[in-house]
Amino acid sequence: PLFGTLTPDGTRQYRTCYIEIPKKQGKTELCAAIALYMLTNDGEAGPEVYAAASDREQASILYQAASAMVRANPALARHCKCLDSRKRIVYARKNGFLQVLSHESYTKHGLSPSCVIIDEIHAHPDGELYETLTAGTDYARRQQVVMVITTAGIYNKESIWWKLRTKAQQVKAGLITDPRFLPVLYLADPEADDPTDEALWARVNPSLG
Repeated sequence: PLFGTLTPDGTRQYRTCYIEIPKKQGKTELCAAIALYMLTNDGEAGPEVYAAASDREQASILYQAASAMVRANPALARHCKCLDSRKRIVYARKNGFLQVLSHESYTKHGLSPSCVIIDEIHAHPDGELYETLTAGTDYARRQQVVMVITTAGIYNKESIWWKLRTKAQQVKAGLITDPRFLPVLYLADPEADDPTDEALWARVNPSLG
């Protein structure tokens, strides 16, 4: 739905996608694959793809996954250059790049993202990095995508994770309307679901098996 649901002018309808999913479902690899697609195949001039993580370690994991995909694929390897010291992948054909950021090291200046992928939002200490990468950054882009993907966090009504999760649940339930926001929730109900039910395991773990 994120890429296939279009508006009458042919652009993507959904601009923000919130995904909450359990651990060990291939979340990092999904982030890396979509980041590389948005860098090389979205048709955007000068694409700027930012993959943001809560800390340096998580940012390194994201970069390692994306750079491994480039090096393992002859077509990508011909056109993309991996700059390991900067955690950056350059796509010269479109004068674009994929940059992996951590909360400790990002810069606030001169960003014009065509795509923002934010990993493990529940672990971000505050909403500053999210706001920097998303507030008003779509003005120069025809169909910017913001994808937030996370496992569950600790209940805290003031956290950016809780605010985004609440919005996603409200959109999914039809309590609020935002046609540009796509919620993808693999959640169990702690009150109604039985954790020993194997059908539940399959429902909330899409990569199971």
